[in-house]
Amino acid sequence: MLSDASARAFRLLPRGRLIEAATEAQGFTNLWELPVDPVLGKPEGPFRKLTDWANFSISGISATADGKQVALQNGKSQADVYVGDLRAGGSELVNTRRLTLDESDDFPAFWTPDSQAVVFFSNRDGRHQVFRQRLDQSVPELLSMDSQETLYPRFGGRWIYFRSVKANTPMSWIEPVTLRRLPIDGRASTEVMRDVGVDIVCAYQRPEICVLARLRNKMLTFYRFDHAKGQGGELAHMAYDSGLSPSFGLSPDGSEIATVDRQGIVNRIRRIPLNGGSASEVDVPGHKEFDVLFWAAVEWDGSSPARRPAMGSTCCTSIHGESHRCSLSNRRMGGTRGAYRRLTGNTLPSCGGRPARMSG
Repeated sequence: MLSDASARAFRLLPRGRLIEAATEAQGFTNLWELPVDPVLGKPEGPFRKLTDWANFSISGISATADGKQVALQNGKSQADVYVGDLRAGGSELVNTRRLTLDESDDFPAFWTPDSQAVVFFSNRDGRHQVFRQRLDQSVPELLSMDSQETLYPRFGGRWIYFRSVKANTPMSWIEPVTLRRLPIDGRASTEVMRDVGVDIVCAYQRPEICVLARLRNKMLTFYRFDHAKGQGGELAHMAYDSGLSPSFGLSPDGSEIATVDRQGIVNRIRRIPLNGGSASEVDVPGHKEFDVLFWAAVEWDGSSPARRPAMGSTCCTSIHGESHRCSLSNRRMGGTRGAYRRLTGNTLPSCGGRPARMSG
């Protein structure tokens, strides 16, 4: 009848009234009404907003037989930054504790080079901004001072790159976005470029090596990026026909890109060397629907000292098409197949090289 990516729940009432719960800015959910033809199922007019609620997240709607009353299932999630210690050569995550102590949504981005603080973005001030909080602090330091939404900060050596959209506007890979950067210690930001479907990632150990990703016409293309000169020559491209956001990372030494290949059941990782060599693929049997991909700082085998870079990924597995379980895993990138080792059952979208950082 209709397609609406913001819809979270709906119920068709008598006399052709469709009630829909739709997600709006800041992630809040409100009710809308649409008149429809009860026989053909076609809309007969525009949506009309019924509620103006804050802090609601509706996931289910039921109604009485006469359509005069509805019951709603409401739930609220909160994202916080947790930190933990990696032990046993990186195979165990212990001593997990909450770092951000407020009631807002906080999303970890990266560790500072000295491993003493976490950079994250949060909506604690009404719109998303970039913050830094040391492990021995209870209150974070504001780094960005933008009037717009400051989203998904990336480490860039002496810079922090981030994507910016208008206040109260969700970010999309198919809508224009402004790439900006600010000094690693904060202060005012400057514009890098404005385009549709772009992002920048830099190598953690060699931040002078950066890659610009651009998604356009179902093609994901990677370019070299220079802090002073901007976009450089093309490195590689791949077909990308998915409604999900691209997930990719640059290895700590800047030698290769790893990206989730979202074709099929999404259990394949593509490796793209920056030296002009041929791309390769890594299949991970027994896991599917990868969500967030990142590189770990070092390889581990559970006993021997780390010697070379390895790759980690948050792997979200669908259970009966509804429930999802996320686990933090590491696997070596030496071959084309291999097994993941689970560290924890918590939701972990990202991890640093020494202690781990989490969002829960």
